[in-house]
Amino acid sequence: MLLVAILAVYAIMGAAYSTRMLVEAACYAILALGLTIQWGYAGQFNAGVMGFVALGGFCAMFFSVPVNDAFWGTALPGEFGRVLLYGAAAIVLIVGASKLDRLGVPKPLRTFIAVVLGVVLYLVVISQLREVTDAIESQAGFVGGLGLPPWIGWIVGGALAGGVGYFIGHICLGLRSDYLAIATLGIAEIIKAFLKNSDWLTRGTATVSPLPWPTPGPAELGFTLSRAIYLSFTAVIIAVIFFCSIAPTTPPGDE
Repeated sequence: MLLVAILAVYAIMGAAYSTRMLVEAACYAILALGLTIQWGYAGQFNAGVMGFVALGGFCAMFFSVPVNDAFWGTALPGEFGRVLLYGAAAIVLIVGASKLDRLGVPKPLRTFIAVVLGVVLYLVVISQLREVTDAIESQAGFVGGLGLPPWIGWIVGGALAGGVGYFIGHICLGLRSDYLAIATLGIAEIIKAFLKNSDWLTRGTATVSPLPWPTPGPAELGFTLSRAIYLSFTAVIIAVIFFCSIAPTTPPGDE
């Protein structure tokens, strides 16, 4: 039935439009495969998938968008780097305060010192960050990108999402029942809210457009070759679906 539907779309809408739509469908098929592996085979109800998708999308954008000289040609990168150093130093101080019990400080007092220090340092660093980000938005619009090939952003995005996923999984996989879903959903919403509201970094809801093409388009390759490449990737996705369907099921990881 799916094949009949695809052929009907090709017949009605034309090859160019149908192929473009099927490329988008293939992207969503990859997301569905990820959910199938996590939810279906691993038994982990991870509700934070879109947060990791957002990280990958951000990296693809950041690495491929051309360099913004209005940002890098000013003193703003140095000021932003200074704020990042402040943040790193604040984290070191808070971690050190959380280990004061090793020096004989009572645990209640250690906790109080760490919490108060964390709140104070957070307010200091965030105020400095807001000043710099406001200056970036007013003078340069946003930081721009690195002007590198898009495939580098794909690799870094996958590595970043995997690293964040490992860190989150190390904490959250011990949770049971609905708590794992709640924790991962909350983390995903934090990531999406940060990226959507950081106009200085991602232009927020205004989006960064147009993005450089990751590969030569149909105009350079010719439509026939482009369609052949797409169908090849489609065959790979179908093969992955097949192997996932015959893979042995595993017991739920959080039961």
